[in-house]
Amino acid sequence: MKPVFVKSAISVFVCFVVVMFLAGVGYPQDAEVAKFPSRPITYINPTAAGNPTSVAIRLISQEAQKFLGQPVVELNKPGGGLSIGIGALASAKPDGYTVGYAGHTGMFVTPFVEKVSYHPIRDLSPLIQWGGFNFGIGVKGDAPFKTFQDLINYARSEPQESHLWDKWRNEHAAHRRRTDS
Repeated sequence: MKPVFVKSAISVFVCFVVVMFLAGVGYPQDAEVAKFPSRPITYINPTAAGNPTSVAIRLISQEAQKFLGQPVVELNKPGGGLSIGIGALASAKPDGYTVGYAGHTGMFVTPFVEKVSYHPIRDLSPLIQWGGFNFGIGVKGDAPFKTFQDLINYARSEPQESHLWDKWRNEHAAHRRRTDS
């Protein structure tokens, strides 16, 4: 019986030593985390400076600075259907000091129509959603359409006359003629 007890006691002691060692190793990380952030945070914006997204980022950054004690600096990297800025964000060092905006165009459209330097799911992790967009459809005031259903009915009855507009890039709208009914 004694050998089993001795083996159990040694196993418990070894486990205790390992746990204490791991707890000691983890403690310095806690001290580092407590100091975060210790320098400015870069916010990569894949849109042009001064547009509504940029204005919103600057307003949010001002409030974040009050909370974090460090400035949040916007870095604009527009172009390529948001892919230039999102690519910079995806390739940034994952240390928490670089965050950014990855809009729907750069995440769900551009990667499917051209080669990009990032994978929208594997290379990026969402943190928060801080805004949303409302989209609408407009027609000229003298158009015969008074409701959306009127517009749909016209498009179905006159496929050669109706057009669909898709915004595939921030700067350029791609036009295609509706050919199916």
